[in-house]
Amino acid sequence: MLKRSSIIRRRNAILALALLASVLYIGLVAGAWHEERIQAAQDDLRIATSGYFIRRGTTTVELTGTGVAAGAKGTLYFGGRGMLGLLRLQDMPVLPASKVYQLWCIDNTGKRDAGTLFRVSVDNAENTTIGVTAPRQLYLYVRFIITVEPDGGSRAPSNMVVMTN
Repeated sequence: MLKRSSIIRRRNAILALALLASVLYIGLVAGAWHEERIQAAQDDLRIATSGYFIRRGTTTVELTGTGVAAGAKGTLYFGGRGMLGLLRLQDMPVLPASKVYQLWCIDNTGKRDAGTLFRVSVDNAENTTIGVTAPRQLYLYVRFIITVEPDGGSRAPSNMVVMTN
């Protein structure tokens, strides 16, 4: 007959294994869910860049050029509750190699989050399509601006705003 302490150790080991299995299962399920959301956003982006944009529920934000980009136009597309979007630009000026465009996302409290850095090449100056990302879900933002920043981007937007909604 097994001693009581041996039975307790065996029961505790079984409980620990069951707990470990539960944690691993939850991790796998959460990881698969996260991967599924990323894949859906990437599929939306691929659909968008192929010119067939997007399913019902897509948000469209029109941007207008200012300053050195006064003749430029832009449209930001994003769907659902994702952090990925698509920015289509027309007639954006080409910047020198020491400068980049930076998208800024502003929520209703005025908090500014830095988004995607990008350049416009001479070949694509008339029409440029950029995949954009934001630190939070894009639907949380009420305003978007594009500024000219030093190569590598900035922690805060400069005063050189070239596009806004």
